[in-house]
Amino acid sequence: MVTKRLALPLCILLSLSACQSTKQAVAKEESLPIWATQQPSSDYLVYGVGSASHIVDRTEAKLAAQEAARLAIAKQLNVEIEGTTQVAQSQANGDFSYRVDEILYSRVPSIQLQGINIEQEFYSSEQKTAYALASFNKIESIMHAELDIRQLDEEISNATISALTNSEKLKEAMAIKRLIAKRRKANEYHRQLGGGSIAIPAAVSNKNKMLNDFIQSLTFSISSTFWGQESIRNQLAESLTKQGLTVVGEKQSADFQINFSVDFEDVKKNSTYYVFANSSLKLMENDKEKAHVSAQIKAASSFENMAKTNAEEKSAKMLSKKLTMLIIDSKI
Repeated sequence: MVTKRLALPLCILLSLSACQSTKQAVAKEESLPIWATQQPSSDYLVYGVGSASHIVDRTEAKLAAQEAARLAIAKQLNVEIEGTTQVAQSQANGDFSYRVDEILYSRVPSIQLQGINIEQEFYSSEQKTAYALASFNKIESIMHAELDIRQLDEEISNATISALTNSEKLKEAMAIKRLIAKRRKANEYHRQLGGGSIAIPAAVSNKNKMLNDFIQSLTFSISSTFWGQESIRNQLAESLTKQGLTVVGEKQSADFQINFSVDFEDVKKNSTYYVFANSSLKLMENDKEKAHVSAQIKAASSFENMAKTNAEEKSAKMLSKKLTMLIIDSKI
């Protein structure tokens, strides 16, 4: 009888003890790690903490937290993880070589952050939130970035222009210009990492100046296939000049000859005049066609002459823009 009386309190005591242990285990499991609320710091590592909540699938929540941690590091360094950076084109400098540099630079993909490690992860069942701690070795990345820049400097310094015709020389020049644009993007990445800008060697600066001088020395003459299109020729010359190309008189000797034609179709509907223009342009070198572009535009106005003028202006701008991009893309 005594044994039964003692057994009952003992069972109750053991049961309460088990419940308490379970609660402590759950509390311990749900307790957030220190790094989730206090981001670690280091002299050579950059840390990033990411979290993801309200995601039903636990695996997806963890992946989202990892991505958030990577983005946190990228934000600290002001560096894009992926994508391309578009550079606004400035008209402050009218040189064609300047326009080439800006366009080629805008096409260089942003350098991606590499070497980001997920150090720790935590998932709170109670909060249904995933946490991730990521680290990035900034010092090591700066060293790799500098090495890439030095290799580009060597490649640019050793590059030569050996072609016989100006069109082939222009292709070689654009290839070297692309390396210079890549070096510029790599230097920007090195600076964003905190390594500062690496000075351009004299050999690279001299090579770039030589390329600019060559590009700016090229001349273009313009002639029309049809008689009576002097107005379009003048607008085309003006538009190409704004692109930075050097246009000379029709009778002057030039490195490249531009021959264009524009066909107009006039339509009047109600009180509005419409002009449809089909234009084409050929780029010639030593009587050989090197490139061909075409454009179709529409212009409208309440005045017949204004509609025709608008069509001429739009055709000239479209042709000059397409020709410029063909040159930069080495498609001549």
